[in-house]
Amino acid sequence: MGAVTVGRILGVAVTVHPLLLVLLALAAAMGLLGQILVLLAVLVTHELAHLTAARACGLEVARVELLPYGGVADVRGAGRDPLVEAVVALAGPLNNLILLAASVALERAGWLAGPWVPPFQQANLAMALFNLLPALPLDGGRILLAFLRRARGPRQATAVVARIGRALAAGMVATALLAWWWWQVLAPHLLAAAATIWAGTGREERWVGVAALRGLWAKRGRLQRAGLLPVSRLVVLEHASLRQVAEAMRPGSYHEIVILGMDHRPLAELDEGHLLRGILSLGLDARVAELLELGE
Repeated sequence: MGAVTVGRILGVAVTVHPLLLVLLALAAAMGLLGQILVLLAVLVTHELAHLTAARACGLEVARVELLPYGGVADVRGAGRDPLVEAVVALAGPLNNLILLAASVALERAGWLAGPWVPPFQQANLAMALFNLLPALPLDGGRILLAFLRRARGPRQATAVVARIGRALAAGMVATALLAWWWWQVLAPHLLAAAATIWAGTGREERWVGVAALRGLWAKRGRLQRAGLLPVSRLVVLEHASLRQVAEAMRPGSYHEIVILGMDHRPLAELDEGHLLRGILSLGLDARVAELLELGE
């Protein structure tokens, strides 16, 4: 079952993950619908902050998907500067902390009251802290991934963050089970959070090749604007896939690709332009040897 489109915000399509719909149904059955609706409102402001920050940085947001404790924004321009990614990612948690501080100040001044105030404050605090965890698809995970990609390339960076995320998800499930075993306390929020991280990590791993392709395309634009980029070299065997080559590239560098035969003798030296044309013509799963057959 795919995400359900519910409308548009600032011209951007908004979809809801099926897990969030399940959580809403469970909350209604448990008499907690009011609290979940407050959480949903906080979630929308969280994603609006990401959207606003992305546009302020000159990026295009094609779609926003709402998850139980966060969201995923399809920001066009993968492989951009890690500092830009950090600004966009931090905008969501920062928005929640600002709303929390403002509501506390207004409450203490006697200008804000009502039964919805404590859930609103708790939801903002939980949203900020949870999204700063170093796991995908959370904001903390996106910041960590952005900086690791520069040093290790998309595939290795995603693998590192995926391991961290799955460890955190397993810990949440274990905590929920222990709470039920020892204190008979049901913690569906921990299970939903673990499911969010596990599903988001899997999706990121599946799309890492596509993200690498987007990075190649975006890098051409950065080179055109800046006029220069540092150069890195990759040495690959002819039986490697174009996906493997693209995923090994660092976003901040332009790559020269030295291709070796099975006897480790040099066959050719290409660059990112050749690789991009090969991916567009042959697909990500084609072999480097097929790229050589394309010629110029």
